[in-house]
Amino acid sequence: MFDSMGSYQHHDAVTGTGKQHVADDYSYLLAQSLATNNAEFEKHIADYTEKFAGIVSDKWGMCSSANATYTDCPVAVNTAEFAVTSYNPAAIPVEVQTFKVPPTGSYDVEVYDYSSESWKEAESTLLCY
Repeated sequence: MFDSMGSYQHHDAVTGTGKQHVADDYSYLLAQSLATNNAEFEKHIADYTEKFAGIVSDKWGMCSSANATYTDCPVAVNTAEFAVTSYNPAAIPVEVQTFKVPPTGSYDVEVYDYSSESWKEAESTLLCY
């Protein structure tokens, strides 16, 4: 990832200043770096979620699509129960999160409270579009 980001500091990486094949190569290098980085990040998320919330799974998947449908993210449609672990890299706390889920009815949402080390019911709204 560091090598790819270092390459992006070159003036040819700025839109409109380089040849198309150079831009394509930069995109390919960044996509490869993201895939490698995400695989490693999924391992850390799995370890962290097991340690703090007691959820054990070897099927964690990354969904980096900000404006996607539930089919773009690795959530099984025919599953009665699934877990979502989110990571906030910002220094600002986030109180509200939005997730797209399979249209199978209603959902009970719980959030893990680190201070009491227990699961608590969370307020949720299911919007059907």
